[in-house]
Amino acid sequence: MRFAAGGPVWAPGFRHLSTAFAPIEFRFKEAPEDFRVTELPLFEPAGEGTHLFFELEKRGLSTRAAIRRIAAATGRRESDVGYAGRKDAQAVTRQTLSVEHVEPDALRALALPRIKIGRIARHPSKLRVGQLAGNRFELLLRGISRAGHERLLEVLALLETTGVPNYYGAQRFGRAGLTHHLGLLLLRHEHAAYVLALASPEHAPDTPASRELAAAIGSGTRSAHRGLARLARHLDPDLAVIARQLARRPGDMASAVRAVLPRTRQLHISALQSLVFNRVLAHRLAEASEAGGGEGAPGIGRVVPGDVALIAESGAVFSVTDTEDPVELEARAARFEISPTGPIPGARMAAATGWTAAVESAALLPEGLQLEDFGRIGPRVNQGGARRPLRARIRDLSAAWEDDVTTLAFTLPKGAFATVVLEELRKERRPE
Repeated sequence: MRFAAGGPVWAPGFRHLSTAFAPIEFRFKEAPEDFRVTELPLFEPAGEGTHLFFELEKRGLSTRAAIRRIAAATGRRESDVGYAGRKDAQAVTRQTLSVEHVEPDALRALALPRIKIGRIARHPSKLRVGQLAGNRFELLLRGISRAGHERLLEVLALLETTGVPNYYGAQRFGRAGLTHHLGLLLLRHEHAAYVLALASPEHAPDTPASRELAAAIGSGTRSAHRGLARLARHLDPDLAVIARQLARRPGDMASAVRAVLPRTRQLHISALQSLVFNRVLAHRLAEASEAGGGEGAPGIGRVVPGDVALIAESGAVFSVTDTEDPVELEARAARFEISPTGPIPGARMAAATGWTAAVESAALLPEGLQLEDFGRIGPRVNQGGARRPLRARIRDLSAAWEDDVTTLAFTLPKGAFATVVLEELRKERRPE
């Protein structure tokens, strides 16, 4: 099976849904206030328990950086702070975090740059990744003409009818767009290559300490490893644990990998899974584009035999067989009651069949992978896999234009990226 060329490294063969519309020119993110994100909670805290749920507002700061500052200021470990989802750094965002065994007054007293602490309530358990309903976005698009705004409304109408291609956005893949390479090294158990890559400028701040760590790792000599503990306080936390572990156990790259936080290793594996999903999604869009959206073109708004479909109301999935009524399937998909899904590869992922299965298996081959490989990741990293809808429903849309600025607001379900909506508008990424 041939996959289309072109696109960014993290979304091979990238295709737009709105190919019939010309790109719209505008400027974005001239200031963090141009991009506002409000996390929508899945549930309200119970009002009692040892964990504090608190509202965090941050400006121009990643979720992880905010967590590190809060953990340090409250005397907790970074892993003690719970969050439901990561939010963009170059934005003003509001979300819920949790921390245990910290007094409310200690949180309220925090005075940290670019961080504000809001409402605090108690809950019996830690906030976990994925425990959110969605996100509300408010964007300012600058330098947009009236004609551009009118075209924007047409594209948004298409997205509202069909759904937004549910690509994982660039931020999922790190500063150089290469985080999936780390996941691939983990999956192959290439321990030395993994820790060396983690210390490289593509994945870590380029500092004298990180360069010295990389040189010591690259040397492969135990004597170079023994003195690495002195670098720890000058390193990013992920690299600091590697430096300390190699100082304790020189030459033991496997133990250095295990020292990296499971949460961090999970992100690297997730980036690799995201790459595979993006490749499948791009292929579905390409097939639909080449078929002109006609009969038999799967796309992202149509469910076909062989697909694994998601039921929106329950979150359950089911295998679509050729005994299903195609008219009923199409009607349910048009109402967003069901949607086709793509693979988040893992040992317990619901398997597609037929044409869909062939596409999903072929999407693993460029990295030399098979589905079974994801069952050999190692301890303390999720190996189960999942299904992710190929489209995201965009809701509560509004777009107002004044003085060459469009104020755009919408809501997306958890895991969907607002940057994909923007890409459908300005089309900076072109297929080759």
